[in-house]
Amino acid sequence: MARRSHGLVETGDILVDGESIGGGKLVIRELEVDFPDGSTRHLAKMKSLAGTSTSVVIPREAMGMGDVHLLGMIGAFFGWAGVFFSLFAASVFAIFAAIIGRIGFGKQLPFGPFLAMGCLAWAFGGWRFWAWYVDFLGPVFAP
Repeated sequence: MARRSHGLVETGDILVDGESIGGGKLVIRELEVDFPDGSTRHLAKMKSLAGTSTSVVIPREAMGMGDVHLLGMIGAFFGWAGVFFSLFAASVFAIFAAIIGRIGFGKQLPFGPFLAMGCLAWAFGGWRFWAWYVDFLGPVFAP
């Protein structure tokens, strides 16, 4: 069985079912836990897991390769300014959708549809907003 994503926890002392097994690096996977002593236990078979942690690392991917390819296509059709505007607009659209849809922290939200919405916003007038914004900033950065 291939092991996929996992969480890494640096611990002080670990209590498993009320028994201390020491401290170290604890690897938490979808169905099992790897302990610092080399043992592995299934989550369903443990009654309790407690302890203190000094750091926690939970790896997550932010964007898939489909999003990168979509941004490449947007760049081919609309140029670098279209890519930046589409990425910014997609982020704003995704934030509004997450708030309205009450999407919780850590939940997956497909980003591709929002990139497409950002691209459409650019195509149907977003470039005017971009031009206004750049002209607005012009005097700020002029020598």
